[in-house]
Amino acid sequence: MKSRIDFDRLFAEGKRTHGKSVGVLVLRKPGESTRVAFCISRKTGKAVLRNRIRRKCKVSLEPLMETMPTGWLVAIFPTRQWAEIPSAEGTEALHSALRRAGVMRS
Repeated sequence: MKSRIDFDRLFAEGKRTHGKSVGVLVLRKPGESTRVAFCISRKTGKAVLRNRIRRKCKVSLEPLMETMPTGWLVAIFPTRQWAEIPSAEGTEALHSALRRAGVMRS
C-alpha cells in the first residue's frame, strides 16, 4: 500500500487493535485486493533495526496471506520486541491481532 489517500482514509476510519508485540489498523475496502503496509517508527531504532523488523514481519505475514480474505487495507505496527521474537511467535501474534480486528475468521 503506497497511496497517500489510502493511508489518510485508513488512519481516519480504520479499526485499531493491539497484540503482545504488534498493533494493527484495518479498514474494509470491498472489491479490491488486500494491501498491507508496515509502519515502523524511527523511535524503534536505527535503519538497520527497522529494516530487520520489517523483513521479519514480512516472513511472519506470508503464511497468513494465503488465508486472508480480499478487500482489506492493513497497517501493521510492530514493536521493538519484534527483532528478538522467533518467526512462529510473530506469526501467531499477527494472527491473533488480525483475528481481533475482524480480518481473520479462525
